[in-house]
Amino acid sequence: MITLTLYWEARETPSADYQIFVHVLGAGPDPVAQGDGPPLAGDYPTTTWASGEVVADPHPVALPAGLLPGQYRLLVGMYDLETLARLARLDGV
Repeated sequence: MITLTLYWEARETPSADYQIFVHVLGAGPDPVAQGDGPPLAGDYPTTTWASGEVVADPHPVALPAGLLPGQYRLLVGMYDLETLARLARLDGV
């Protein structure tokens, strides 16, 4: 298990309660591990965030027992649980 502390800045109060995803990627396109869930384990939904607020969100990710040492990439973001649509990054990607 690893825990990443993600820092989110609300540019405005979110209009929906978003979920967080953290994907650990190896050489292939499929995640070798992932952790999805609401920020702060559901204790502080995004619709309660104030404009300009920075939220520290410790986010656990369970790693498989047989995961070999090596280089891995992290893919992190938010999505709407109802539509599964991901929020766009500020750089437009």
